[in-house]
Amino acid sequence: MANMASFPGPVHLVNPSREVAFGRRTSPSLSAIGEPVDHAVLLVSARRVPDVLRDAAAAGVHHATVIASGFGEGAGAGAEVAEEAAALCAEHDIVLLGPNCYGFNNYAGTYLSRYTIDPAARPGNIALSFQSGQLGAATADAAAGRRIPLRYLVSTGNELVADTNDFLEAFLENDEVAVLGGVFERIAEPERFERLALAAIDRGKPIVALKPGRSAAASRIAVAHTGAITGSDEITDAFLADLGIVRVQSVEELAETAGLLARRGWPRGARTAFFGYSGGASELFADQAEGTSIGLPQYSEHTLASLAEATGMSSTVIHNPFDMTVDGAVHYTDIVRILAASGEYDLLVSQGQPERASDPVPEPHEASAIRKLRADNAEALFGSAAQAGVFATYLDTGDRQPGPAAAGEEPPAGAHWVFGVNGVRAISNAIDYGRLRDRTLHRDVVPDYQVAAGADELLREAAGAQSESRSKALLALYGIPVSEDLLATTADEAVAAAARLGGPVVLKVVSDDVTHKSDVGGVVVGVEGREAVARAHDTIVTDVRRAVPEAYVQGVLVSRQAHGGLEFSAGIATDDRLGPVVVAGLGGIYVETLRDVVRIRPPFSPAEAVEALRGLRSFAVLDGVRGRERSDVTALADVLARLGRLALDLRGRLTELDVNPLFVHPEGQGVLAVDALAVFATGRPDA
Repeated sequence: MANMASFPGPVHLVNPSREVAFGRRTSPSLSAIGEPVDHAVLLVSARRVPDVLRDAAAAGVHHATVIASGFGEGAGAGAEVAEEAAALCAEHDIVLLGPNCYGFNNYAGTYLSRYTIDPAARPGNIALSFQSGQLGAATADAAAGRRIPLRYLVSTGNELVADTNDFLEAFLENDEVAVLGGVFERIAEPERFERLALAAIDRGKPIVALKPGRSAAASRIAVAHTGAITGSDEITDAFLADLGIVRVQSVEELAETAGLLARRGWPRGARTAFFGYSGGASELFADQAEGTSIGLPQYSEHTLASLAEATGMSSTVIHNPFDMTVDGAVHYTDIVRILAASGEYDLLVSQGQPERASDPVPEPHEASAIRKLRADNAEALFGSAAQAGVFATYLDTGDRQPGPAAAGEEPPAGAHWVFGVNGVRAISNAIDYGRLRDRTLHRDVVPDYQVAAGADELLREAAGAQSESRSKALLALYGIPVSEDLLATTADEAVAAAARLGGPVVLKVVSDDVTHKSDVGGVVVGVEGREAVARAHDTIVTDVRRAVPEAYVQGVLVSRQAHGGLEFSAGIATDDRLGPVVVAGLGGIYVETLRDVVRIRPPFSPAEAVEALRGLRSFAVLDGVRGRERSDVTALADVLARLGRLALDLRGRLTELDVNPLFVHPEGQGVLAVDALAVFATGRPDA
């Protein structure tokens, strides 16, 4: 704990067995110190922590950090010690950090931690919280190597008393902090976390989160398609995005993104101009930007002509990304001013490298010229960008980090560098944050959909998978159009139902024991004529009983054949802690095979649903690609918003809902739910 030497106040050592430790006198207990103590750092084994906490309580100490592990990370005696320690903290009003943590760093000069402190570290405006001390250390190293200054770094460990939310709240209230984030292995108290995240949006303080768990297997076996394609991690994605939180995939990306947001803020849009000294670097940036939020629109004719005139280059070789070449780069200042003033771009990304420890040592006059050129270019880039209200950053193509000399210097003219592919992702993340924040701040009012009477009666005994007819009855209560169906228990009844409906019909088995009807021969489509209908009825009953002998077949549902629409899929998936999301994508077999879906956290308006649908790779199919009629996206969006209301109303009871297919007819002709499967929790709602 050499870090404690930096503490500006007195530091006391307590050891009941030695009078001297590390060359300093010790006290036998906290109570024996004889003066007030603000914070106790416990470097003792887990089993001794309760006794030390009793000593702390007697001495009037109300803040403690416990480094040790062994508090029931597994089970057994450690869990009992943890329970005793928590009870003592509650009884004596002790705020405890940890256990099983690294402690707390304030980079303004107070380190109560086992973290290694980089000698070049200087205080910034980024506050990061980690349950894992090691991930905190890795992120701190990544930040220091990229000369990204932190303000606070905390490891919360097992979160026996103080948790991530407590620190997020403290950082949110701190005027010295501009960006929050960290690695959130679990989200404690999601409702409180949501309130804090929305407060951060209001105050313009981005939150950058690394949330492990993408590869974890689903905690339950999904019954409906929507459950099969949306596990807890996808719901986490929707939850974080809905709160304006940027999710990253590595500690390097965490450091890069937090550093960029803290230093440069966020852009107003995605239109990006990249210019560099290398054709290869320009090509690589274009490749790395593919699939991100970075847009690379080409120059207008006016801007192209201006660049050609300023650089003396042929307009045929000037593109975005722009390889300035060595000759063109002589006109760097003119290039930057033209692009910044064009009004065509929200971001200027310039290839550039900071000074490095490994750089050759130039002659004094050369060093002065190089530094002047760097400063002039930085002033041109960041000055012109600021004047035009445009976002700007340097991108170092590689991930070589600046050396100690460069890391300790203040960048010229507010310059900032991002590095390698994580730097490209950080640029995309900054775009995402601006978009997410704008959406959250200007969210539409969600319509107050009126639910038809009869919901309580329909759902009173609902448990497990529901039949198609009951599932569609639930949709109808929420104003979602469903197909007209008639139940037949015999072949003659099926014939009569088909005659009443008219035209070709679809026959489907009705059984609570059969969820995916087509897999067991439970569906026949396009049936017309008395004999064909009777034969289809008998075939379905026979095939289903052969495939699922234990299934109770209630009958066969007869429906008019739907036609003239695009097969879509919609539904609801839920997470026990984070709640539901509405899922939508192409229907039929494509929902699982293509996995091209959007997930929207309710409540949301139809307008927000339309915006989410634009995120589908297949949205062009809905929008009328290659002469196809445009689908009724407005009606589809309304259905999705109604499903959001349904999901919230039945939260804690409904676990999955699958509406597939949902036929989306041409514009102005509405939608029709043809099949549905609702799955309810098997326990009582109040259990």
